[in-house]
Amino acid sequence: MWDGRAVQAHLAQLGSPLSIIVLTGHADVPMVTDAFRNGAADFLEKPVLLDTLLPAIERALAKSEQACQRRRLQGLYHALSPRERAVIRGVRAGMTNRDIAADQGVSVRYVEVQRAQAMEKLGAAHMADLIRILTEIGDL
Repeated sequence: MWDGRAVQAHLAQLGSPLSIIVLTGHADVPMVTDAFRNGAADFLEKPVLLDTLLPAIERALAKSEQACQRRRLQGLYHALSPRERAVIRGVRAGMTNRDIAADQGVSVRYVEVQRAQAMEKLGAAHMADLIRILTEIGDL
């Protein structure tokens, strides 16, 4: 029989994007710390009022949705060609097309094409959208 901590550890080991809410009849500081360190969305002690539980569920669902979105964007990012990734890393670093071209030893036009292809594959409508997506993906 698995307890909540074992389920949480197993989900983390699988890389699951699902957030969990820990419900317990008694808690101590190490237990709470451990739960949050392992990615719990919330930690509640029983008995739990509905007015407390429903917002916790909403936060956990939102956290799970964000994790799924991040995972999807990371998959799209990893599907880019190495050149496309290099170009958009330069964009994220604040480099101009000319700087990226000089850094990679290619033409400015080539950088423009690679950037446009990467933006299309990531679903970025404009540069601010690309930066938002790259920020959401995190450090890669």
